[in-house]
Amino acid sequence: MKQLLISYVDETGDSGFTKKNSSRLYGVSFVFCESNRDFIKEINHLKEKLRVYNFNYMIHTNELVRGKNEYSKFDIPYRKKIFYIF
Repeated sequence: MKQLLISYVDETGDSGFTKKNSSRLYGVSFVFCESNRDFIKEINHLKEKLRVYNFNYMIHTNELVRGKNEYSKFDIPYRKKIFYIF
């Protein structure tokens, strides 16, 4: 018997609805997969590629692109490498 699993949930968008010029759009994404599918190989491959660049953080693409929060210490070429790996 196959089961459909939700393996990841994330939100995106501007949550500052009261700010001037804030976006009225907000999105939520889900990754669905069959329970008999093993993603460990793909995840380990991604981790290994990121380890080459000494990157051991959660990936938040919005902050990665903008260079905010934990990504503020990385220059643009480095952030581009991480983005393309991801």
